[in-house]
Amino acid sequence: MKRLTAISAAFFQEWKTTAGLANYMAQLAGILVRSAALAWIVHQSGDRALMTYVYVGIPLISIWFWVVFQVGWSLSNELVGRTLDFNIISRTPVIFVMLGKTLTHVAFWIPAGIISFITVLLVSGQLPEMANIETLPLSLLLVIAGLVATSLFFAPLVVLVGGAGGFFNAIMPIGAALGGFILPVDRLPFGLEVVARCFPTSWAMESIWSGIEGPGFWELAMRGWAVSIVLSVVWLIIDYLMCNAVEKRIRVTGTLGIY
Repeated sequence: MKRLTAISAAFFQEWKTTAGLANYMAQLAGILVRSAALAWIVHQSGDRALMTYVYVGIPLISIWFWVVFQVGWSLSNELVGRTLDFNIISRTPVIFVMLGKTLTHVAFWIPAGIISFITVLLVSGQLPEMANIETLPLSLLLVIAGLVATSLFFAPLVVLVGGAGGFFNAIMPIGAALGGFILPVDRLPFGLEVVARCFPTSWAMESIWSGIEGPGFWELAMRGWAVSIVLSVVWLIIDYLMCNAVEKRIRVTGTLGIY
């Protein structure tokens, strides 16, 4: 119960301090331009199944880009702003505070993803076609869960490796490809596909792909759901260990408050 209280408190605190409407609209404009361009490019292919897949993926790319960027710097910002002191004093594990913040940014950018999807429909002039749309709700939920687990990883990583400005310029597009948001991962080169299979989002997106194609969809969808859940848990365990490593470094080096 205490952990849930810590997560909810971090969620609402982060929501209050998240950038205002003007910045949100500026970022949204960039998202809409990128979504429109991607939708137009995919529309030219004429592959209806692939078009549907990418139409679902484009809004998720928009959410991924901004969540991983903002969450990735959040722990460093806590150190710079000297607000992590209070978290350490409270003895609440940092992972729960960061999880609350991550959920804030996901909730904050989901409306942008919805607007991005509407933009895709307007540009393409076509509705997505899924042979088995009943797989979509759970698959999307697991995509978001996997996105939370993987984006949270970068918060302690940036602190531990001393990430500099521009650190996420490469991470964001690579993560979008390996996460399965751009293409089904079985269409990636073998080496990249192997790496992509380590991401829970790629398996959840595979469940979406199975619902689009149709044949054998339940078996493939359920396999994707199961592996996605397992990998999300594995990533959260890694996140927990990484956050503990940050706490340990801070306590041993005495850098708290002077980072």
